[in-house]
Amino acid sequence: MGKNLKGKELGPGLSQRKDGRYSARFVTSCGKRIEKYFPMYQDARKWLAEARLQDQQGDVGCVSLGMTVDAWFEYWIVNIKEKTVRPNTVRNYRERYKQNIKRLIGKTLINDVKPMHCQMVLNRMTDDYAGSTIRQTLLTLYNMFQSAFENGIISSNPVTKTV
Repeated sequence: MGKNLKGKELGPGLSQRKDGRYSARFVTSCGKRIEKYFPMYQDARKWLAEARLQDQQGDVGCVSLGMTVDAWFEYWIVNIKEKTVRPNTVRNYRERYKQNIKRLIGKTLINDVKPMHCQMVLNRMTDDYAGSTIRQTLLTLYNMFQSAFENGIISSNPVTKTV
């Protein structure tokens, strides 16, 4: 149990720093420590209660914590797509990912990908690629992120907001 600057007990997971801000932290069911700082004690207490509830309900997934787009693509292509689509489609997905997507957003955490990142991938292709290849890349992005959304890895598909 943490204490405030006057020595009063604040409760488990809460403490006050020397600069006056309140720290709220807990360990998820996956074993990852999450910590956040707040100017007000009530905000810290509220966030901590909500974060613990989300963790218990499974909204903070063990799989998605720290997962990059590269890691999701490999999981998605091997465990989901290779079993449900034809080999030529898998080859097209792999080629579009390797040639156009990986170098731009491959190292990004999957939860951090925004529509602007997906649009950037497509914009970089306009000068060098045919329209059909750009559409294949768009389909690869859409299917990959839609599967992540349907499996609870991300909260929304960033490609749906892309032109």
